[in-house]
Amino acid sequence: MHKPRLLPDLRLFRYAVAVADFGGFGAAAQRLGISQPPLSQRIAELESILGAQLFDRGPKGTKVTAAGSVFIAHARTAIEGAEKALNRGQAAARGEAGQVSIAVAGGAMFGFLPDLLREFCNSNPDVHVTMRNLSPDEQMEQIAHGRMDVGFTRLAPITTGVVLESVHREGFVAAIPRRLAKTLKPPLSLSSLKEQSFVMFQKEGSGFHSEVLSLCQAAGFMPKISQEIAPMHAVIGLVAAEFGVAIVPLSTSRLAFKNVTYVPLVGLERASVLYMATRAVGMPTVTSRFVEFAREHCSTF
Repeated sequence: MHKPRLLPDLRLFRYAVAVADFGGFGAAAQRLGISQPPLSQRIAELESILGAQLFDRGPKGTKVTAAGSVFIAHARTAIEGAEKALNRGQAAARGEAGQVSIAVAGGAMFGFLPDLLREFCNSNPDVHVTMRNLSPDEQMEQIAHGRMDVGFTRLAPITTGVVLESVHREGFVAAIPRRLAKTLKPPLSLSSLKEQSFVMFQKEGSGFHSEVLSLCQAAGFMPKISQEIAPMHAVIGLVAAEFGVAIVPLSTSRLAFKNVTYVPLVGLERASVLYMATRAVGMPTVTSRFVEFAREHCSTF
């Protein structure tokens, strides 16, 4: 069994580099703020560990040996690496470095979220953001078990260990085939669409289907559903194909289909709520930094 190799103190690396940089023990000792005899002793200690002479000490001064040149080059790298590790560790403790995993559901990326992510990443270059597309139910499970840090969703079940907070509101609009939209007179209410067929976001794994049903019930009717499909661009595609109308958040209107008109719905101007989901306890510092950034900036986008 091999004995563990004795590694020198990093200060010895700094001492050797200083002697090389200042061309002698006297100048190096002065720069390091120590007397010359202890410096000479520490260099001798380092040479003993290495089994090689680092400096030729002569009447004409101190010169770096061939072995010394190789060692000092790597010593500089080791010192830089140690300083980087220290800085990164301190940055991580402040939440300025690390990783944040973010889950999104449905059309959350159609609104302000891309702007928020860009600004956060520009402000925190040492934080690595990873993204996953997960349904509301999946988000709650992953966050509760610590496998994801933050979620953005429009509707989600109440889950033990997960906190939901509203971060953005926008209106609901009707996505309508252009030919049909020409026959409808604004302002448009949801109840005025009760005779139309509806294209719905698929029921499985999404609370958005239930949310639209609730809106229709509140307007006094149950929608006639012609199709259920996901993701959101497929919903709008079926509207373009004249399978029916769809009720979607205003940000979805960024999906520009040439045969689709988006019409605001009276009374639903701020009814679509986007929630941010986080762990109730045990949130990493870097996650807390993102969450605070989101709280401060969501309203500006």
